[in-house]
Amino acid sequence: MEDTVQEILNRYEERTRKTVFGLSDVTIQLIWTLLAASFTDAKLKFKHLLWTLYFLRKYPTEDEGALFCHTTRKTWRKRVWEVLNLLCTKLKTVSMNYVYSALI
Repeated sequence: MEDTVQEILNRYEERTRKTVFGLSDVTIQLIWTLLAASFTDAKLKFKHLLWTLYFLRKYPTEDEGALFCHTTRKTWRKRVWEVLNLLCTKLKTVSMNYVYSALI
């Protein structure tokens, strides 16, 4: 039986989740909602989003990422890059002009 999103997030304290994945629970769930509707591969799961967020936050080697996520290097690499590709197509690009104008 597959765990729910909240059950997976509840395995860690909020501070730990934010340290490891770099985002709040609300943001992670918002991204998941956006991505889940567009999956073409039914094998993609919430944990794969977490693997990808871990990759983006820590930028581990394949061995480190696979070890942390309790999977093989091949599976880790495949799923992380599938989610990264979905993120690239579904999320809007951040304009650096907008970011800098907010700082001034």
